[in-house]
Amino acid sequence: MRHLGDHGPQTTRPAADYLGDKTGLYELRPKPHRYLYFYYHRNKVIFLHAFEKDTKTIPEKDIKIAMERKTEMILFGKTSKLEFEEGDNDET
Repeated sequence: MRHLGDHGPQTTRPAADYLGDKTGLYELRPKPHRYLYFYYHRNKVIFLHAFEKDTKTIPEKDIKIAMERKTEMILFGKTSKLEFEEGDNDET
């Protein structure tokens, strides 16, 4: 995650990967785990779902969970003042 914080959207394989325009999701790839996320307002990383990957491709159920949460976050952001301050990443 530190690599993602340091390099942002320029983080590429093997550390991270873009899952495509259809979903707009990215995956952070520390073996054997996967963390699905997206960029909110281009500069805020929102983690949506984490799981242990034991197949060659990401299971559709995990993509579906992340997409549902992404939709909720976008709707929440439109109906409220969703703000993040620098340093809000509590690492406890």
